[in-house]
Amino acid sequence: MVSITVDRCKRWMATGLCVVVLPMLLGACSYAANEQPAADKVVERLHQTVRNHDFDAMLELYNESFFEAYDRRAWQKKWQGFEQQLGALEKVRPIFSQNDARYRGDYYIYGFMLVFARGKLRETISVFKGIEGDKLSIMGHVVEPG
Repeated sequence: MVSITVDRCKRWMATGLCVVVLPMLLGACSYAANEQPAADKVVERLHQTVRNHDFDAMLELYNESFFEAYDRRAWQKKWQGFEQQLGALEKVRPIFSQNDARYRGDYYIYGFMLVFARGKLRETISVFKGIEGDKLSIMGHVVEPG
């Protein structure tokens, strides 16, 4: 009689855990990055600063951690060099866009073809929004010949 009661108790506990824990786990997995429109605006502002030759304003769009890997002035000069070598930025063609919700925060990743007067560049931009209330900012930026 005691073993039957223990077995029933175990079943009820297991069922209770499934009812409580499973929805919590599924809810955590279904978390979706929800700052897409704001991240799109950051990328649009970046391209606008390049068009306007406002490279100081461009640097303000980057997360400080980006400049731990790249010298701030060297990055600015790199973009000024693109303009001198390739001419004015004429078109920005989107290639891809995706978001990646992670435990630390949300990543928004973009690919573009930048069409200048005398050439093209491929660009990949990662915009990040941390869970600790960080502002959206550029965490990664790769530019290659197109």
